[in-house]
Amino acid sequence: MFNNKFKLIKNKTHIPFIPDYEDFESLGFYPWAFQFKRGALDKYKRSFDKKNINPFVLNFILNNHFVLEKNVELPSLQTLLKYKTFDVEAYTLVLINGVYVGEVSDEGDLPFSVYSDGVFNCLVDNPDFLQNRVSQGEDLFYLLNSAYLNDGLILKIEDGEVLDKPIHIISINIKKDKPIFFNPRIYIEIGEGAKVDLLQSTLSFDEDVFFENRVMEINLKDGAILNHYRFYNNSHNSLLIENDIVSCGTKSSYNNFSLSKNVGIVDLKFNFNLWDNVNLNSNGAVFTSKSDNVSMSANISHHASSSSSSVNFYGVADEESKIAFDTNLTASSLIFDVDTKQLSKILLMNEKSAGKIKPFQSIYSENVSAFHGAVVSGVKNDDLFFLQSRGIDYNDSMNLIKNSFVLSLFSSIDNQDIKEEFFKLLWDN
Repeated sequence: MFNNKFKLIKNKTHIPFIPDYEDFESLGFYPWAFQFKRGALDKYKRSFDKKNINPFVLNFILNNHFVLEKNVELPSLQTLLKYKTFDVEAYTLVLINGVYVGEVSDEGDLPFSVYSDGVFNCLVDNPDFLQNRVSQGEDLFYLLNSAYLNDGLILKIEDGEVLDKPIHIISINIKKDKPIFFNPRIYIEIGEGAKVDLLQSTLSFDEDVFFENRVMEINLKDGAILNHYRFYNNSHNSLLIENDIVSCGTKSSYNNFSLSKNVGIVDLKFNFNLWDNVNLNSNGAVFTSKSDNVSMSANISHHASSSSSSVNFYGVADEESKIAFDTNLTASSLIFDVDTKQLSKILLMNEKSAGKIKPFQSIYSENVSAFHGAVVSGVKNDDLFFLQSRGIDYNDSMNLIKNSFVLSLFSSIDNQDIKEEFFKLLWDN
């Protein structure tokens, strides 16, 4: 089931995931891809520094002996039915352990103006397509993804397309005999004037141990509109690191709504690049419990005038879990008519949970309207007493308080069916 030569070993300098180059060379596809991957691995080795890595992430990596999996086995229908996700009619594209699986995807039913395929298939059939579309970035795990890039998903929407129903990307992570490590790359390109509703689900079972190091690159052409809805329901024993790069062209709009119910260890980084007349609206809600550890950060860069951005992070920390939110805004000089807002809130359900918020703004123009807010608070005894005095027991009262805390984030969803699905997932305990 596993190819031993792809076992991940710690070398003498304790840098994880470094095999010798002979093994690494067999992962290459074409000259540019091999150089791309080898260059990323060299950068990863040079930049690795334990002090710059979340200690929870580092301990998880060093305490598990991961393997790179080359093949996937299709789960049974009975297995798939155990996963809860959006119950909305959609074009479905499926990734299993980071590998695109066309056999259970709706690729044949997609409109002719929509292209979807796995990264591996794309490199085989059209090796030059991705050459100028994927980047290495500078983040340590972004480099690691580039080095071990093997599969994922390519989604391209042609100019002017308005789909009759959403596209749904379902990522299912299933542990086999040993903890697995995979690095999917998802590239999404929305053509000029196109409008798309995109659902995305990341699902796994509670006892599975895995490390997913995902990179998602989203490129909105001029006038494109992408409504992006995400649901994460991961194993508490998992590690998910995700780097998102969202580039918004002139007069484009990106609306993101994310909900995480079970997480494990998570490190999500959002990077938004906005040009003129762009509207960005990004909302994320996360619920943590047990010993979950979540870090979410957003880098918002306004490069041109007449744009707006709103980034909101809400978190509910229970038991011994920890949540950290960072927002970093940059507004370039000589721009005007820019309106930006960042709001982060964390609700601590008990004395053992913890939350930390770090907002930062670098504004180099006087013609910018900027706001940021940060709140870390506990459950108010008055609220709990009020609910219990109305006949609601303690557990139901606590659930009502924590679900209501994030409810407002999803109230602005235009698609009524998708909004109802968020509410169902939110209240499903």
